[in-house]
Amino acid sequence: MSAIQGTAYPRFRTDIPQQELDAVYTPTSGEQRWARRRTRQILERFFLLLHLKAYQKQGFFSSSVDLPGDLRRHIAQCLGLDKQPTIPASTSFNTPMI
Repeated sequence: MSAIQGTAYPRFRTDIPQQELDAVYTPTSGEQRWARRRTRQILERFFLLLHLKAYQKQGFFSSSVDLPGDLRRHIAQCLGLDKQPTIPASTSFNTPMI
């Protein structure tokens, strides 16, 4: 039986190894420049890059709530954020909160 990550509708692992985070999910300098030109605030840039990297891996968009904490922490660290933005689980839309 195939792992869920290798099926037609892959899901993220609950624990993404650091090596995979570094190799697959670290935004390139070009991606960071692209995000900087399209956003005004660091919080917007965080969510743009978070969803960009998730889409590149999965091939479809996911709700911010459904993305693993390891990935959110990694993108926050790449942007130099001390703390990753929190996402309220009770909302039906992706409103970020700090």
